[in-house]
Amino acid sequence: MPHPSFLSPPLPSLRRAHARAAPASPPLCTLPTLSDLTSLGVLTLRPRSTDYKPPPPSARSQLEPELIALVAVSHHPSPSNLSPAYATAAIQRLHPDAVVLELCRFRAPLLNDPPATDTLPPWARLTLRRRLLGTLLASADDDAIAAGAEFRAAAKAAEQVRATLVLGDRPLQHTLSRAWDSLNLRDRFVLAAALARAALAGNTVGHVADEKLKETIESGLDADGVVDKYVRLLGERFPGLRRTLVEERDLYMAWVLKRSRAVSGKKCVVGVVGRAHVDGIVRALEEDDRRRREGEQPLLRFRDIVS
Repeated sequence: MPHPSFLSPPLPSLRRAHARAAPASPPLCTLPTLSDLTSLGVLTLRPRSTDYKPPPPSARSQLEPELIALVAVSHHPSPSNLSPAYATAAIQRLHPDAVVLELCRFRAPLLNDPPATDTLPPWARLTLRRRLLGTLLASADDDAIAAGAEFRAAAKAAEQVRATLVLGDRPLQHTLSRAWDSLNLRDRFVLAAALARAALAGNTVGHVADEKLKETIESGLDADGVVDKYVRLLGERFPGLRRTLVEERDLYMAWVLKRSRAVSGKKCVVGVVGRAHVDGIVRALEEDDRRRREGEQPLLRFRDIVS
């Protein structure tokens, strides 16, 4: 398996293009406060456990961050998506040492402004952006706007506070390979048919029949657990896909946020991830703490996560 994305230096071309074309950030006073973000369910704060004992200098273990903050964002490319503003507000107010994005090297061109042409095959693009269930629920159509705005905003805010930018998602090729291998022949046929319908209907959600679902997808807010229901439907239709596209990546990103070299010894780390991943990441962090307290084998070990 390839090394984690953060082990490679940032691409200079991405950094230059982003710095040159990024629009000015709104004044800090116009952005939501931390209490606003937590009350909206956008920001989750996970302080390091009070009984945590730092490893000795001679150990190979990494020193865990003092605070992990998760910003739940929507990946839906819509003018009504507030996720870029939420990510900017959290980073500017927390002043983290590192910002972890739900991106890998393969998807890093989304940080360009304007973003580079998406090189994913249509079926992979539709699957990863979770348009599949929108197709299963209704037809679609939305305003055209470049994808990845939440990540570009987070990268710009990270640069302003001099935080290290980390690409913290599992390599895309590995995820897609495991997702396809997890499906039986019938599920592969059903998935192919659903993606074909998605391609014909358009890569959008403007006419989703469930207005509550549409509003949730576009705004990035989890209205009464709609996103949880959305992901649960994926698990019911394609259990293997949920495991590889959501649950395994939750573990990988939790490891990057807590135990990777990129965040070792940091005081504050902000993770900008899709809302569907937040609960799974929090559960992984809590379970890892529990196992440490009870003397069990840690949950978040790199060799286990990539196997």
